[in-house]
Order: sequence, then C-alpha cells, then structure tokens
Amino acid sequence: MQDTTLTQFGDATPTDSQLEEEATNETEDDSESVVYPTVPKPYPSETIAALEDDQATYKLCVPDGEVETTYTVIGGRGGMGPSGDLPNADRVFSTAESLIGAPVLLFGGGMNAVGGGGALFGRLIDTTKASESVRVTLDPIFRRSGYCRKDERSAILGSYCLSVPATASDAQAATAAFTAWLDDDIDYLIPEKREAASNVKALTESFQSLSPGDKVQTPVYSTTLTVVSEPYDTYVRIRSLNFDDKFHSVQSVTVDNPRGGYYQLGLKESSSQTSHPTCFMGPSSSSPPTPNTSFGRDAKFSSTDLEITANDQPVDVVPPDEEVIESPLPESCMRKYVGDIDGVGEKTTQRLFKELKTTDAHKLAFNLHGTGDDLHEADIVRALDGLSTKSVVMRELKQLWKRIDD
Repeated sequence: MQDTTLTQFGDATPTDSQLEEEATNETEDDSESVVYPTVPKPYPSETIAALEDDQATYKLCVPDGEVETTYTVIGGRGGMGPSGDLPNADRVFSTAESLIGAPVLLFGGGMNAVGGGGALFGRLIDTTKASESVRVTLDPIFRRSGYCRKDERSAILGSYCLSVPATASDAQAATAAFTAWLDDDIDYLIPEKREAASNVKALTESFQSLSPGDKVQTPVYSTTLTVVSEPYDTYVRIRSLNFDDKFHSVQSVTVDNPRGGYYQLGLKESSSQTSHPTCFMGPSSSSPPTPNTSFGRDAKFSSTDLEITANDQPVDVVPPDEEVIESPLPESCMRKYVGDIDGVGEKTTQRLFKELKTTDAHKLAFNLHGTGDDLHEADIVRALDGLSTKSVVMRELKQLWKRIDD
C-alpha cells in the first residue's frame, strides 16, 4: 500500500521556502506592471540635432523640486490633415529606432490645444516604416490636458509630430520626472498645477484657522471686517426664480462691520484641488447671526480676493446655535416640506399649517416617529385625519425618519 501524505494535496501547509518564493514572484509581477522610460546608450544627440525642426522647453516636477528639459521635433509638421510624405523618412526612422524606450512627446494631428495642452508624453516602444512616412507607437505616461488613456498610442508622422529629448541630459531629466510620476512619488507633473494646488491648500487652511479678533478684507465692503466667531460647517442658499434653490456646503464665520451690521462669510472648496475656493457673503443683519446656521447668498467672490490679518485683540465671541448642533434634523434650508411631497396639494398644506403652525416634513417626522416633543403625535394624526393624502404624507414622514435615524 502506497504511503500518501498530506503534502500531496492542495490544502497542505506551505513551507517557509515556498512562501518566500511566492512573495518573490508577486514582487516581480508588480514590478513588471509598470515599465519605466530609459535613456538609450549611446544617445543620438548629433543625429537629433541634424534633424531638428523646432524646439520647446518643458518644466517637469520631481520630488525635490523641478527639472527643465528641452525637446526637439525630428519628424512631422503638426497641424491637421493627411500625413503625407515625410522628408528624411529613413533618417527619422533610424533615429526613432535608436530611441526605443526613451521618454518622447507626440503632438499635432488635431491633438493641439492652447498652450500645447494636447501633447502626449510617453515611452517610445516601437517604430515602423509606413509608405513614405514613419509610424511610432507610444506607451502613454502623461497628457498635458485631459485624461491620459493607458492604451498604446500609434500615429503616422506628418500631421503628427514626434519630439524627443535633445540631449542625454534632457532625457535623463525627463526620465527622472516620469519615473517619480509613475511611482506616485509626486502628485503633479506640471509645476504650475503643483503651485496652484499649494496656493489652494494655503487659502483653505488660512480660512479654517480664522479665530475671533482676526481681520478680513473683502471686495464687497471697503471697511475691514472683524471675525467674531469660530469657523463652522453650514450651508449657503442660492435662490433661483426659475429653478429649485441650490445649496452649497461651506465653512462659515460671523464677521462684524465697524460701520454697523453683521454678516456670515462662507468658503466653498472646489471639487478640483487646483481651482481656487469660492467665498460667499450673506446679507447684513442688525444682530450677529450664529455662524453654524445656513444663510442666503448676497455676494460671491474668489478666495484670492480675501485678505486675512491675524489679530489677538479680544472681541465678544458669537456662540454657535447649540440647538442646531444637538438636533438630528438637517439644517432648516435643507429640509423637505409637506408641500414638496408628490401628490400633496395646497389644501393639505394649509390645513397642516393651521393646525400645527408648521409644514416642515422633517420636523413632523421627528415628532411623530422620533424623540421630538414640540408637537404631540396625536395632534399630527388628528390634523391629517380626513385628508385624502393622509397615507401619502404618513408614508413620506416614515421614510424621512428612517433617513434621520440612520
């Protein structure tokens, strides 16, 4: 009888050497998923200079700053239309062939945009003769504008242009930048975008660090305003005559105008990390509005127009609305009202307001199904009795409470 051990089956416990081998294989697979550009040796600088048609200098980010690299067009005229014959096609082909693996630039062929936004940086992976022209294939790395697809990009030179690093040092600088980009060591490849993101972060942090006594200068008022509250999250309402009102989440502070009046000043962060936040100013109020309550938009301006001066002079601080903080209900401006429920008409709305002094559906749901004590459950049910839309309203109030309770 054959002696069969557990190690002959798939559920056997792997040995330490097997685990190490699997880990090594996984590491190799991960490294093979990203192929980095390289600098060919020897680098054909003289051939590139002989084919030079045009040059452009690009600044690229690296972890410790930025590098400047010069690219030279060796084939193609740019613009749009058919490719046509390529002058010096044989020399362009042989030069491109010697640059396989190098970081190159493809543009033209209708890819052009203002500021060269359509330019596609990539690793040259193949080149072939195409009639009287040359076809090049790139492994895309970065597109200056828009989304960069990961699929290989192939183009025939003519209306498309192939631009390559002018010298080995230019290729080395570009390779360092693209390697850092592929390794996620940098968040931005273009210095202008990195600087814009840094400015946006600084503006946002300076607003978030506001404290009572700080001074702010806005383009809305000629006087310097004094911050009299801590920053709080709330909403700004933008009214519309033809459409539903819009609401934006903002961080808000209350400010005091020495000439009289109080305002809420809010900052709305952009969805893009490189776009400046927007500031909203609420209407004037004779008494200080609580900083964590919603407000309507009276003025709008860019956060770049907001000047902040830190100040430690003592001021009377406006406290937040504790009821808003403690309440499970959403902000008043974000609430749904009985009249907004599909199938509920003016008659139902008027009767509820007459009986309960409110048509706030969130408030009714909180008192009917939750722990609210402003209204009695019996009063709500009695106000709805006899209405043809009672079942619709009750069902909607129950759904609202589920969302509040969650």
